Amino acid sequence: MFKGIDHVEIVVPLDEFDRHIGFFSDVFGFEIKSRREKTPPDSPMEKILYMELNGSLIELMSVEDPDEITSGPFQVGYRTIAIEVDDMNEATDYFKEKGIEIVQGPKTVGESKRAEIMTPGGLPIELRKWR
Repeated sequence: MFKGIDHVEIVVPLDEFDRHIGFFSDVFGFEIKSRREKTPPDSPMEKILYMELNGSLIELMSVEDPDEITSGPFQVGYRTIAIEVDDMNEATDYFKEKGIEIVQGPKTVGESKRAEIMTPGGLPIELRKWR
């Protein structure tokens, strides 16, 4: 009946939309699957983009004036997104080479190792290597 998680929604300001597309495609290798402009007309979302990596989807959604949205589903952000990696040392070296700061870790947590980076807009991305 249930197949898995379909996608994770990430809401960003409109002026950071292209920068986030570049970040997820250039850094992680996500590819654009689908794109659409504002719909429905009364929605605060301006652009919507689905990106895919190995069967996992993210949905980037942009809002023009995030300061006007004080509650509800169109606030900028998310809690966190975790990306599973094959080799934590290789992954952290890769991000350092790209000029992306490792803001936390890597450290061992139970049966895994974790580290954390940030998107260009300051949203956290967890890196996870399961043993």
